[in-house]
Amino acid sequence: EQGQLWWSATAMHMLMQPSLDIQARLRTIKAEIGWRDQMVGLHVRHGDSCADVSRKPCLPSSSYFDKAESVARRYQMQSIFLATDDPQVVAEASQRPGFRYTWIRADRGLFQSHMYIEHRMNLGVVDRKGVSDLTFLDLFLLRECAAFVG
Repeated sequence: EQGQLWWSATAMHMLMQPSLDIQARLRTIKAEIGWRDQMVGLHVRHGDSCADVSRKPCLPSSSYFDKAESVARRYQMQSIFLATDDPQVVAEASQRPGFRYTWIRADRGLFQSHMYIEHRMNLGVVDRKGVSDLTFLDLFLLRECAAFVG
């Protein structure tokens, strides 16, 4: 018998299929970043949500890296796919020894602000298509990972 998480994930997989354009972009990105079949997916959100004092404080990136690397060791994986809104987290990942971190090469500065991204999009101060494309590309790659931390 499958649990609630499995059923939710299966329903989302069936409902969210990438367009032909996004599929082509995913193939190109995978070739560019050297995609591997067995990867840990790591999501670190450090942008607008961390500036909201009504929410719990964001964890330091080292907490996420340590957990992802622990999962990778446990399941004998060498590669970790990083999805993040924080360019500093990308810089930190590139310096981590022992594992191969990879990510989509894109301008993550789109996400840097203390104002929620949806408010910035409504005001027209950030590129809607750029934000949504990068978000969905990250999500589609995360769902192909063998394990997830985030």
